Amino acid sequence: MRGKDLLTALQVDATGSLSELSSFTYVYAIFGEKQTNRLAMQVVEDRIEISYEAKQPPLTVTKLVASLNQHKEAGLYLKSENVQPVYGYRLVEDGIIIG
Repeated sequence: MRGKDLLTALQVDATGSLSELSSFTYVYAIFGEKQTNRLAMQVVEDRIEISYEAKQPPLTVTKLVASLNQHKEAGLYLKSENVQPVYGYRLVEDGIIIG
């Protein structure tokens, strides 16, 4: 998934029946068997790599959107032992889960 694709999807949810998207605060990802929002973003060439970092403050939707706006053509990837592309997201009570 490219940055602009996720931005478009979030915009559609924000204008649809889930118009309270702006109240969602955090970005989560699943690493291993745990869901976490302690995520770091790093831009490497034409990709945005998101990884788990225990000492990071929680990643916010606002910060993710700002980064996506700067790097709209970059692909989104989750990085742990290996690098996997992000295929989509789902809404949860206080944020979004990417995966």
